Amino acid sequence: MSPKAVAALGALEPAYFTYQVLSDDAGHVSATSLDHFIEPHEGRKYWNYKVGAGGPDEIAASLYYCLYGAIPVAVGVAELLKLEQFAGQINEVVDRFDKVPHPLEKNAQRGYSKPTP
Repeated sequence: MSPKAVAALGALEPAYFTYQVLSDDAGHVSATSLDHFIEPHEGRKYWNYKVGAGGPDEIAASLYYCLYGAIPVAVGVAELLKLEQFAGQINEVVDRFDKVPHPLEKNAQRGYSKPTP
């Protein structure tokens, strides 16, 4: 069974499509897509790798998308394992994350739902 098919079984399908878009560059690496991570010298004869944290906006976006992926997994695992005793805590995390401003656009919809108790 594919991850896309599993996501389509529930409320996580819109989140899967976001994951799919975000991973397109990662899945199809090209020389130009790697320019973000290198500093070329002498007409690209050699390069240095850029190491270290990005700027505050890049860090915020990275953390946001990490949580964007992790929270639906937590919801799905809790539902799959029937962990109703944690539904309140998971709902609180989902509610708090829903209030976090999207790093790339305002009023973006995340498209997943809270677990049912």
